[in-house]
Amino acid sequence: GDSHCPRDFSYKDATKQLDVSGMDAVIGLRQLDDGGWEMLVEPRVTMEQLVRAAAPYNLRPPVVPEFRKITVGGSIAGVAGESSSFKHGFFHDACTGYEVVTGDGSIITATPDNQYADLFFGMPGTYGSLGLVTAATIRLVPTEGFVGMSYTHFDRVQDVVSYMADASLRPAIDFVEAIGYSPSSFVACEGMEVSRASAEAGVYGKMRRYNRFYSPWFFRNVQKKRGEMVRDPSAVGEVIPLEDYLFRHDRGSFWMASYKMPSLVGRALGFLLPSHRMYRLATALPKVFKKSEILLQDFMIPFPNVGEFVNRLNNHLGVWPLWFCPLKNYGAPGPIFGVPLNLGDYCNVGAYGIPRRKVFEFEEDNKRMEMDMLSLDGRKVHYSHAYYPVDLFYDTIYDGHKYGALRDKYKADGVFPHVYDKIITKPGKL
Repeated sequence: GDSHCPRDFSYKDATKQLDVSGMDAVIGLRQLDDGGWEMLVEPRVTMEQLVRAAAPYNLRPPVVPEFRKITVGGSIAGVAGESSSFKHGFFHDACTGYEVVTGDGSIITATPDNQYADLFFGMPGTYGSLGLVTAATIRLVPTEGFVGMSYTHFDRVQDVVSYMADASLRPAIDFVEAIGYSPSSFVACEGMEVSRASAEAGVYGKMRRYNRFYSPWFFRNVQKKRGEMVRDPSAVGEVIPLEDYLFRHDRGSFWMASYKMPSLVGRALGFLLPSHRMYRLATALPKVFKKSEILLQDFMIPFPNVGEFVNRLNNHLGVWPLWFCPLKNYGAPGPIFGVPLNLGDYCNVGAYGIPRRKVFEFEEDNKRMEMDMLSLDGRKVHYSHAYYPVDLFYDTIYDGHKYGALRDKYKADGVFPHVYDKIITKPGKL
């Protein structure tokens, strides 16, 4: 897999590196006594590999992060979610076991109900700071192979958030997300799995592909549907092959490519725009893709507070579009570095773009949005830049005592860096 993390990695300079690039095998599939299915994979298996390995059996992972080259290990380490998370939680919530190399060289298998259950529940969100995951077992769910889509426009953030919060009351729905285009324009995108026969018969609308190099960017296609909704709400449905749907945001990295090229140019040069290639370009051409210009954060906010957070974000920075993704919170036991386990379901607010409200002061404005987020009981996904003081991080936001106890028990000290040292942005480093 390719890194989708914009953070600086200079902390690695003082550490010994292990080459895990070859740990990218799909090891096997097995059926359980209850009729369910599990797949055993190594940590460098990408989401694309995982989806394609399960597809011949009419199965899929319950949650598939949206970029093809995101890895299984990265998804566990980074508490990844996607549009099926309103029903299935985070990617790690579908994991049923981890093979882990601990700090003293022991190889153990941690599951929810064995002697290493504390490590199993503690591992997600720790970015490899408790041990090295060398394999993971992932529960799979049946799939029909196609996704029938419907789109609904809302004028207020409170209304679209309420609609998504009630998605679980619509049992036919398998996927839900929303894109906010401005403070007065939001589109909820709902999908349900449908059969090949109904998809090819046009029952749910025309077939739409998103994985061709010339395909439209998903967010642009949804944007066009806003006008169609006014004229004829029944005309805006479509059906998408499952793999195209799962990776619909990969080309162009949501809308990030649109900041540097028009849509038509992007379609002509689509072979350059898968997310992993864009991240490579951003690294290779820092003067073209300036990190200091861009707010790139995922803020996980309790549903009742999403509207207030979006208002603050808009009033201060004016970043649009925004991505909204509901997240089921299974509660305790759960990760140390996830969302609070006692505050109900959350909604991810993805802010990816160049602020328009003011001149973006990278460190100052990121710090301000962190404090706004925390004041509303929110949490951040730590693939991007973070600035918390160490005491706030370990003593207030997260349970540093519990984390420290796990590091002691599994001999992580002196072997694996602390999670804070891995995720925090150092002075002068972007």
